[in-house]
Amino acid sequence: KEVAILQAETTQALNMSVKKGVLPLSGLKEIRHILKRANMGALLNAAELLDIRSVLKVCSKAKKYHKEDDNDITVYPAIDPYFDRITAYPGIEKQIDHCIIGPDSFADDATPELLQIRKQIKSVNAKVKETLQGILHSHSYQDMLQEPVITIRQDRYCLPIKIEHKGQFKGIVHDQSATGATVFMEPMQVVELNNQLRVLEHKEHEEIQKILDMLTMLIVPITDELEISYDTLVQLDVIFARSEFALKIDAREPKLNSNGYINLKSARHPLLDKNTVVPIDVYVGDKFTTLLITGPNTGGKTVTLKTIGLFTLMTQSGMQIPVSEGSEMAVFDEVFADLGDEQSIEQSLSTFSSHMTNIVSILDN
Repeated sequence: KEVAILQAETTQALNMSVKKGVLPLSGLKEIRHILKRANMGALLNAAELLDIRSVLKVCSKAKKYHKEDDNDITVYPAIDPYFDRITAYPGIEKQIDHCIIGPDSFADDATPELLQIRKQIKSVNAKVKETLQGILHSHSYQDMLQEPVITIRQDRYCLPIKIEHKGQFKGIVHDQSATGATVFMEPMQVVELNNQLRVLEHKEHEEIQKILDMLTMLIVPITDELEISYDTLVQLDVIFARSEFALKIDAREPKLNSNGYINLKSARHPLLDKNTVVPIDVYVGDKFTTLLITGPNTGGKTVTLKTIGLFTLMTQSGMQIPVSEGSEMAVFDEVFADLGDEQSIEQSLSTFSSHMTNIVSILDN
């Protein structure tokens, strides 16, 4: 029953993707650890909120994909319940989009307060630079300056002053060059402006913390739904990957039985080029339960055996197999294999013993 469900999922996903195109899952991020942090009362950072937004976007795209054509009355009983378990939150998605631009950057208009603070920062910054430019171009300070540039030291706007003029230049020393020939001084004219900048930057940081808190509070009540949606999207990713692979190798859904009966028609090993491989017909388990394959070297004996074993595992994983219509696979409790033969004279006895041990174990089971 489990294998039949897996096969139905693959077939229906294949039909759905042929009709609607590939399920849009790009951008899906791992968010379980983020949801756990949110449930513990942690404040989510911008990067974590962006990861949640990416999952919310995929949820919206998946829901839209499923309901793309309202006139389409096709039912996919094995696939539809997955889409029904996904919940989209376009409002929260837009809110995060509106506030956060990147892992460390927030939109100016995220809140009216942040916009106001940033306008003030811009204004004070302009005044600081204007004052410093005035000093740089003033003849009174030309001899004191090591070079006519504005630098930042300890988050304060400074000018590089020659060490011998340190006492004449009115300002606060914040740093010194490696050679000791230059001191980086904050002119007294901009100390108050720089202080204003620090206050405004602190306000900006506080406002950003408020934004993060507000967005985290939007996520906390929906963590369970988000986890269900995320896990469902991962399951759909696996199902649609199986369907994409089936399309790629031109595979079919086999009939299933639990009687140990295998009947493969025009079977092709999936790793061999389908244009050059010689397809094989194999059946076993109906009138006889043991099959001995003989033939010349490089005749395809091992590939035939591996094809049967691989097709069994593919089928039971829900993957379709590259065969013609009407092929049948049994569902087995266990699969045993004894492969490889080094054919070394030195190791012949130990190799033979090893094979015998494996075969005895297989027959016992």
